[in-house]
Amino acid sequence: MTEGNAPRVRQRMVSMLEAWCKLWRWTAQGRASRSEYWFVQLWMVIVSFVAEVVMSVSTALGDPLALLIAMIPLSIFILILSLLAFLLTIRRLHDTGRSGWWMLINFVPIVGPIILFVFLCLASEPVANRFGEVPNLVIE
Repeated sequence: MTEGNAPRVRQRMVSMLEAWCKLWRWTAQGRASRSEYWFVQLWMVIVSFVAEVVMSVSTALGDPLALLIAMIPLSIFILILSLLAFLLTIRRLHDTGRSGWWMLINFVPIVGPIILFVFLCLASEPVANRFGEVPNLVIE
């Protein structure tokens, strides 16, 4: 094929709903694109906001039983989402060519979270790496 006829390869952006569905994979294996990662972070903010509203309403009712009934399932749900977000962050690091062990950089005061944030914002490696194929690849 000549260069003009070569297929164009690009990484497509996932939708917000697709990112939410991909979150429930329960694995640190593979790769997660930037759009997948950041859409899930947006979902986490929305879920946290809704949880806060439910907790506030339960507290305002003044009924300790209502607060307990709201608190237990919400706490379990938030715990599950936190674990899934942790696994997603590892997959996002894989997408940039880094090991999930880079998560430990968060324990370095001040600069650690900044470095991790930069890694999470970086573009995907454009080719397959040791963690898998490029996610959401489109050949045109």
